[in-house]
Amino acid sequence: MSLVYTKAGGLCTCDEVLDLLRQRFDQPISMLAKWIVGRSVVNMHWRSRTLIPLFQFDLRDMCVRSEVVAVIAELTSAYDDFEIAHWFAEPNGWLAGTRPVEILRQSPEEVLEAARADRYVARG
Repeated sequence: MSLVYTKAGGLCTCDEVLDLLRQRFDQPISMLAKWIVGRSVVNMHWRSRTLIPLFQFDLRDMCVRSEVVAVIAELTSAYDDFEIAHWFAEPNGWLAGTRPVEILRQSPEEVLEAARADRYVARG
């Protein structure tokens, strides 16, 4: 999974994301904490660290991309944070075997529909 995220823009620790946020925002810790607690960003815990994939940010302003927020919102009732991170990085049958992270920019509606379908399958 980390290789997929590395190819899709990188995988950063919270400290690294905070360094990027500090360049643009006055209270980066509060902002990042709000995103993580509110489940607005893809994140995972690995070896006592929280890792955050960069594909979900517009790197010009470090805002979370709206299409990512929409997809996460579809998945949160059915999946935990690690499962959501896994969902974005694994080939998806609804997307003809393509990984959601690989086509999100080109086909956000298709990825959102795949998330809806997978949520429905997971929750009934």
